[in-house]
Amino acid sequence: MLSRVRCRKNGKLKKNYEKAKKSGRQASLVEAERRNLFTLSVANIAPGQIVEVELVYLQVVDYRQGEFSLRLPTTLTPRYIPGKPLMDDADLNAQLSHGSSGWGQDTDEVTDASRITPVQVSDSGDSHTIQFTAILDVGLNLQSISSPSHEVDWRRDSGSYQVKFKYQNEKMDRDIVLRWLPVPLDQPHSAFFTEEIDGRSYATLMLMPPTTSGAGVLPREVIFVIDTSGSMQGASMPQARRSLQLAFERLQPQDTFNIIDFDSSAHQLFSESKNVNQRNLEIAREFVHDLVANGGTNMAAALDLALVKGDSENRLRQIVFITDGSVGNEAALFAKIANKLGSSRLFTVGIGSAPNSFFMRKAAQFGRGTFTYVEPGSSIEKRMSELFSQLEKPSLRDIRVDWPESSDVDQLPKNIPDLYYGEPLLITAQLNPGMMKVHIGGQLAGQQWQRTLSTGSSIRDSGLATLWARKKIDQLLDSMVTGAEESSIKPEVIKLALKHDLLTRYTSFVAVDKTPVKPENEEAVDKHTPNLMPKGNTMALSFPATATTASLSFYLGLLFLFVSLLLVLRQRRKC
Repeated sequence: MLSRVRCRKNGKLKKNYEKAKKSGRQASLVEAERRNLFTLSVANIAPGQIVEVELVYLQVVDYRQGEFSLRLPTTLTPRYIPGKPLMDDADLNAQLSHGSSGWGQDTDEVTDASRITPVQVSDSGDSHTIQFTAILDVGLNLQSISSPSHEVDWRRDSGSYQVKFKYQNEKMDRDIVLRWLPVPLDQPHSAFFTEEIDGRSYATLMLMPPTTSGAGVLPREVIFVIDTSGSMQGASMPQARRSLQLAFERLQPQDTFNIIDFDSSAHQLFSESKNVNQRNLEIAREFVHDLVANGGTNMAAALDLALVKGDSENRLRQIVFITDGSVGNEAALFAKIANKLGSSRLFTVGIGSAPNSFFMRKAAQFGRGTFTYVEPGSSIEKRMSELFSQLEKPSLRDIRVDWPESSDVDQLPKNIPDLYYGEPLLITAQLNPGMMKVHIGGQLAGQQWQRTLSTGSSIRDSGLATLWARKKIDQLLDSMVTGAEESSIKPEVIKLALKHDLLTRYTSFVAVDKTPVKPENEEAVDKHTPNLMPKGNTMALSFPATATTASLSFYLGLLFLFVSLLLVLRQRRKC
C-alpha cells in the first residue's frame, strides 16, 4: 500500500522519488510539464504486476446553447517546435540525462521541447485502452445524454444518471466528449454560491446570457485564419475547410472579410479586407477548396497578419482562428495576442480528435473572445452556427461587479470579458465571510443593465475554494506573459498550490511505499510508454511533419540512403 499522496515543491519531491526508486520501494510521481500536459512516473513495478494510480482533479463543466458538456483528453497531437536547438547534433542524446524521451530537441523558443514531445504510435494492440463510467448528479431532469466521440449507454438511478461506454476498453486516440441536455426550464439568468474554509469565504458568480439580444446586427470586419500545417493532415483539414465554407454563408453585405492561411509561413488572400459580394466570396471559396495540409505550424506569422488595426473604427473586428493548436511556444503566442490585440476580438475554433484545447482557450481568453470545439463526428453546421450566433449578437459589455465596500475581495478575472450569447460567464472571488449580496451591471443593447444577487447558505466541500485557487494560479502565471518576473510569481504560486493541494509547474504529487519490493543491488530497467496518435491524424510517427529538427533530417537521410541503395541494386541486376 502506498503512503499518503503529498503535494510539495518539485525539487524536494523529485529527490524523494529518486531515493525511493533507488532503494527498491514502489513510488509514483506526477509532474506538470505545461498546464495541460502531465508526466506520470511509476518506479519498481515487478514483472506481471499491476499498479493502480488514482488521480482526482476539478474541472468546470462547459455550458453552451442550453447544453452541458465535459471533455476528457486521452492523448495529444504532436507539437510544432520552433527555434534554434540548444545543443549540437552530437550532444542530442544528452537531453535524456534530465529524464526526457521526447523526439524534439530543446530550442531557444521551446526550452522544454524534449519533455512535451513523447514518442507516439499508431497501433497499440490491446494496450492504450480506457474504460469510462460517469455519474451525473446535476440537480436537473435530463432529456438526453450523448457523446459525439464514443457510443455510450445511460440510465437514471434515483436522482442521478449513470453513463458508461457501450463498448469498454476503447482506444486512447481521441478526447472523450460527454454532453447532457436538461429538460427546458425557466432558469434564472444568474446565480451566486459560497463556501467557507479556514475563516475565508470563496464565491462563484454565474451570469447567464439572455436567450435573445435586443442589439441590432453590427457591421463587422471578419478575419478568418486557417491552419494548413502538417498536423492538420487527415480528417482535420477537410473539417477545417468545411468550417470556413459554412462561415462564409453567415457574412452580411455590410461586413468586410479576409482569409489568412499558414504553415511554415503565412499568407493572406487579399492585400486588405474586401466587401462581402458574390465575386469576392467565389474567390474565397475557390481559395479554401485548394488548401492542403503541409509544413510547420508558424502561428506567430499568422497572428502578425491578423492582429493589425482594422479597416474602420466603426466596424466590430473579429478574428476567427481555425486550428488544432499544435504548438509548443504557447507563452510567446499569448504575449503576442495580449500586446497586439487592440480593439479586435479573437475567437478560436478547435479542430481534430485531440486538439491543444489549453492553448485555444487561453488564446481566446487573451483575445477577449470564446473557444469553440468541433468534435469529430459532431455536426460542423451546428457548431459554426452557434459560434456565429455569438459573433453576431454580443450580449453584455463593460461588465462590472460591485462588492460591499467593507469586503476584502480578490476577484477573478480582474478584467471581466464580454458576455456572449449562448455561453455563461463565471466570476470567482475570495472575500470576507458573511457576504450575502452582490451587485452586477453592464451595457445591454446600448442600455444600462444591473442586477442584485443574493446567496443562500454556504455549500461545504463544493470545490469553490479550489476553483478560486486554480484561477488565481492561472492569473499569476498569465502575468508572466505580460512582463511579470517569475521570481516574484513563483513563491505565491507555491504557497497557493500547497494550501489547496494543486499540481503546478512548481509542485508535484508523490506517493511512496514504505516496504522495498526490489533488492537494492538489482538494476531496474526504464521504459517509456508512448502515446497513441490522434484518430484520423496521418502525420509521420515519432517525428511529426511539423518538426524541423536535426533528428528528423537524420531519419529522412536514412530513408533516402535506403532508396538509393535499392536503385543501385536494381541497376546491377539489369547489368
